[in-house]
Amino acid sequence: MQTNKHHKTINHCKERKPRPMWHDYLLIAIALIIIIMQAIIICIKPITPPPNVEAQPATIDTVETYGEYFGTIKAHQQVEIQARIDGFLQQTHFSSGDYVNKNDILFTIDPNSYKARVEKTKAQVSKSKALELKTEHDLARIKLLYQQNAASRLDLDNAIAAHESAKAEVIMSEADLTQAKIALNYTIIRAPISGFINENTTTIGTLVGPSGKSLLATITNIDTVKISLNVTELDYLRSIEPGTISTREISITLADSSSLSVIGTTIFSNSQLNPDSFLIHLQIPNPNHRLLPGQSVKVNLPFKAHLNP
Repeated sequence: MQTNKHHKTINHCKERKPRPMWHDYLLIAIALIIIIMQAIIICIKPITPPPNVEAQPATIDTVETYGEYFGTIKAHQQVEIQARIDGFLQQTHFSSGDYVNKNDILFTIDPNSYKARVEKTKAQVSKSKALELKTEHDLARIKLLYQQNAASRLDLDNAIAAHESAKAEVIMSEADLTQAKIALNYTIIRAPISGFINENTTTIGTLVGPSGKSLLATITNIDTVKISLNVTELDYLRSIEPGTISTREISITLADSSSLSVIGTTIFSNSQLNPDSFLIHLQIPNPNHRLLPGQSVKVNLPFKAHLNP
């Protein structure tokens, strides 16, 4: 009885085992289709060859690095024109903003009184020379008389003193004549340098000179301009040796974003580093006068550095 019961239990369990449903077969079919399609794609896709790679040996080379700085254009040379003698301004020989060349006549001061002084000192020179000649003849006569015991030693000494005094008077009068001629030359004021001359505010007839208005105009030479920059310590250490002058190509960017490359001279001015920077000056040729004093510019200053492999 027990054996029959055991067989009945096993048969009952077999009867309760679940059977596959139709959707299970559908999923299996879809999975097989996907596997087959992937295999087909892999077979059809062309095999791309690996790219060619060329290896190069590492080398040490020198490259240009740049420091970017901002600065203001300054005139390389600027001279104030002043009257060195007193007098009334007689004539102006330029217009405001003109470009003047060195030794061009700029102003004329009334020369009449200085011409009269020259003539007066010339007469004084002639008088002094005549007196010198007379004392020379007197001395020769006294010497002869002294040798003949016809004149005393005192007479000879007086004649020698008079002659020496007359010679000194000639030297003094000739010096006065030189000064008078110099003053007369100062009545014509010439340009000491070439450059643009600013607006003249002194009108004709104005008393000028040390006793009046001495500053007459200013000439600015912008054929060469300069820019002062505060470079970083790192750029300074990458640059040339301190205290030396170097010439290099410098890129300058103006306010309108236009740029130009010029060959400038770098001058290191400080003998020691400041806490944060080092001051250098750039001298830049400006033949077309495109750069004007007061312009703000951006400067790309090149420095040399070495790259290691």
